[in-house]
Amino acid sequence: MSNSASTIPPVSAAPVPVAPAARPAPTAAELGAAMELIAKPRLDAYRSFFNCSTDVELIGAYLWGQAVAGSFQPIVSTYEVVLRNAVHKHASLFASKSTSESHPWYDHTRPEALPTKGKSRDKIDDLLYEPPSAGLRMRRAVQPSPDQVVASLSFGFWPNFLQGLTKFQRQKILHEIFPYYPNGSPKHWSFDANVNSLIDTLKKIQDLRNRIAHYEPVWKPHRLTGSERHWSQAVLGLRNEHARILDVLQWCCPATPVLYKVSFGWRAFNIICTTAAVQAYMATPFAPYP
Repeated sequence: MSNSASTIPPVSAAPVPVAPAARPAPTAAELGAAMELIAKPRLDAYRSFFNCSTDVELIGAYLWGQAVAGSFQPIVSTYEVVLRNAVHKHASLFASKSTSESHPWYDHTRPEALPTKGKSRDKIDDLLYEPPSAGLRMRRAVQPSPDQVVASLSFGFWPNFLQGLTKFQRQKILHEIFPYYPNGSPKHWSFDANVNSLIDTLKKIQDLRNRIAHYEPVWKPHRLTGSERHWSQAVLGLRNEHARILDVLQWCCPATPVLYKVSFGWRAFNIICTTAAVQAYMATPFAPYP
């Protein structure tokens, strides 16, 4: 009988990481050409707010702005997936009378459908119906599954949907979506002021996500509290935005922030969204960063 272990190939040693060769800094001509395409109005906002005295400092501030926007991506994407899945699960359970965690609660032709209106209703109809022809819309022969519908809905759908729930619906559904919300009993969600506070929080996160997706500077004061007069205050404002997202994740599922805080995304954000990182980028924008 042959020894099966002898057929197992040996485990190779892990390759030793090799640092990439250092690249030369861009020449003055290259820097000027790049800045011309980025455009003066866009760069002037950085020059003024970050008090840049040289083009090197200016491009450093700009590169930091890119980096800090990118450092939000892991937590924003986690938030979007967790929120939409929590809403879908508990909307499904409510509409199906606890028989299904993936139910077409959005289908307004069904008697148990939950309310959608305006652009939210239009987004649902685009998924369930063929494009209009002669003013009529035919139901698609093959209907997408509830999971497919939920995955196709935009980030902005969810706050608007939650805002449109009736008082009876939101007492049950919001309590289940956010079981760890402070003082978030079903009765808590019967009051409009409490619901509006939650929706305002969700829409502020939506606004941050849209700024990142559309390549807008995330640090601008009018996008934060409006009171930031120095870039160091904007750094603090961005850290507060990050903390807001962590709060919502905590309200939905406390295990999610625990997982995020051992990820590269957490470490990257806490390196980049600091005053030390701003100063480093402005001083030596072409140096490699961890």
